[in-house]
Amino acid sequence: MTHWRLCGNLLPMECIRFYVFHLRSGITKLLLNYLRRFLRRQSVEIRSQFNTELEKFWRPYLVMVWKFNKSLNKLKGNEIKRFINNVDNTVSWLKNKFPNLSHMNYFCKALSLWKTISQFLFISKIDDNTNYEEELARIEIMIEKFYNIGRLTFLTDKDEGDHETFYVHCLRFYIVPHAKITFDRHGVGIGIFTMQGFEHRNKESKHIYNCHNNNSGNMCHPTMTRLYDKFYYNC
Repeated sequence: MTHWRLCGNLLPMECIRFYVFHLRSGITKLLLNYLRRFLRRQSVEIRSQFNTELEKFWRPYLVMVWKFNKSLNKLKGNEIKRFINNVDNTVSWLKNKFPNLSHMNYFCKALSLWKTISQFLFISKIDDNTNYEEELARIEIMIEKFYNIGRLTFLTDKDEGDHETFYVHCLRFYIVPHAKITFDRHGVGIGIFTMQGFEHRNKESKHIYNCHNNNSGNMCHPTMTRLYDKFYYNC
């Protein structure tokens, strides 16, 4: 919870965990930016065809953001997820259009790896029939491959690997050890480290405050009563 401005000296280092939701978004945007820079060097026809591919899973506004080279920070979590879920189609399209470009073939491999890795990041509940330790070992190999491919493609600007970001560094060197510790101690996946539950409660709280009082008298009492019922009884 370091965004609450707690002094770092108050937090034991072994308790630090990374927000997997933002990690997934940050790395996906990195991949998207690399792909967009590549496509902007291609013909108008190629760019138009790829825009048509994006229209299959993104709303028109986001396609315009992509088309006019605007910031991808406008992408929301669900839109990031839609791109990841459609990676197979994107990879197929790229391989069909650029079959002889080695660096694009590497990038397509990175996209395919990222789809599997990002799905693993959001595993929180582990079924009894799932061998999580074997899956973790497989993901560790995939993350290393993803990182090594990135050094030749999306993590490189002028020199090999000079464009590495904090999120990619975290993925490569910290996520797997943290996942092992989390599983050994608590029997759950690293997907538990997300603030989405808190953000959902925050939205519920604002809705109750805005819609269930008449803005007169002691607003705290009816608001807190409804919040208690909502959070405690989940009603």
